[in-house]
Order: sequence, then structure tokens, then C-alpha cells
Amino acid sequence: MGSLSGLSGLSGLSALFGGVTLPSQINSYISPASVVSYSSQSGSYVATNSIDGVWGSQWRTLNQPFHWIEYDLGGLYMVHGIRRYITSTAGIEIHLCATVYVAQNYGDWGSYVGYVANWSGAAGALLVINTTPKVGRYLRYTFWATTACNSGSSATKNLFEFWVYV
Repeated sequence: MGSLSGLSGLSGLSALFGGVTLPSQINSYISPASVVSYSSQSGSYVATNSIDGVWGSQWRTLNQPFHWIEYDLGGLYMVHGIRRYITSTAGIEIHLCATVYVAQNYGDWGSYVGYVANWSGAAGALLVINTTPKVGRYLRYTFWATTACNSGSSATKNLFEFWVYV
């Protein structure tokens, strides 16, 4: 049996498996590499603020009932979930519904791999959505906030920080 010595990281495994690129798996939360697209943004509250690592900055969408943002993870990853920092005016309870989509090729979203219905939390909460594990480079996060998670105006349209569990 051959030795695996000299192989380093995924490049060695890729060579071992005929040049097929294997997804990275680091068992930790990462910040996406970039924002690809988004539903809207308001003034200086740009979408890239959701991944800038600054807890005080935020992406703020326009006043509409449904919001979404699409990220490039910067490479193939086995996605297991997401984490989103939520804040609002102190004392206001937030009701939120959300879906998570993962794709290897941008735009090939298929069915959602994670969903939360009528999640509620207060200012400063972390929303965690565990997903069905799926390999992908792109992630689409959709959310809408109403008391019953159906049609209506959004009470929470701010996204402060966003991470992906890979």
C-alpha cells in the first residue's frame, strides 16, 4: 500500500482522487468572502456591512416585506448552517422567518436546505439555523419578519453580521 506522506492539505487529496476538488471542511463559522447580490440597501447601510466583522455596522434593506442576500464563500465548502446577529430597538421582540439555500454554481439554488419559522428573540440575539449538509460555493439567505411570518411589512430589516458553519 502506498504512503500518503508528502501530501499536504486538499491539494494532495485532490491529486489522490484524480484532480477532483474536494470541499473544505473546517468545523467552524466563517464570514463569506463577498456579497454577490441583495434585495435592496438603504443609504450608507450597504450589504457588505453584513460581513465586515464590525458589530456596530449593518446592512439595512428598504421597507419591503421580503429580503434576501447572496454570498460567495470563496471556495467549495460543506455548509452545515448559518448564524446571524440580530438587533433592534431595545425591548422590541423580533419575529422572523428565514430560508437558506446553497449552490455550487451561482443561481442554481434548488430547494432550501435550512428553514426557521416564526423565530422570536430580543435585541442582541443570535439566530442559528442548522441546515441539511450541502456542498456549495454560494449561499442565499432570505428572511421576512412579521408576527405570523406571512405577508406584511417588515419589522426587522437589518442584518449586522452573518456567518456560515462549514
